[in-house]
Amino acid sequence: AAACSSWGTRREYTGKRERGQAASAVTQARATGGTPGCVLDVDDVETNRDVLYRRLKRQGDAVDTAENGREALEKLRTETFDLVLLDIMMPDMDGYQVLVRFKSGATSGTPVIMLSALSERSSRMHFMNVGAAEYLTKPVPRADLVATVRKFLCSPP
Repeated sequence: AAACSSWGTRREYTGKRERGQAASAVTQARATGGTPGCVLDVDDVETNRDVLYRRLKRQGDAVDTAENGREALEKLRTETFDLVLLDIMMPDMDGYQVLVRFKSGATSGTPVIMLSALSERSSRMHFMNVGAAEYLTKPVPRADLVATVRKFLCSPP
């Protein structure tokens, strides 16, 4: 797992994030035997981003967020992530549109886990056929989220 390539300084939920904090989280997790990763969490609802951010940080992962599809695609174009958590229902550009555009690009090998309140089997299959690595129904139980994220971050590329 690599550190996020362009972390930058910006206002985040827990205060100002300093350059190098992502790399520090990865180094710390490796030192304690964990398998850290750089995760991009994309959701238009701030509360959802905050919950996932805190859960993943507790696991030692470096986490960045995007509040919409356009911001997510820009970050995916300019930064390196090991995993993407992508909400489906967002305004302007929904998760399906983001997934299709991302999977058609050069870095499309990064696994994408779709997150949605939709639990129909047909929705799950639809996204898996387009290139999603996994589909989780919200609210995602903490143990399921951690197990699924670890499955992808611990797998060889």
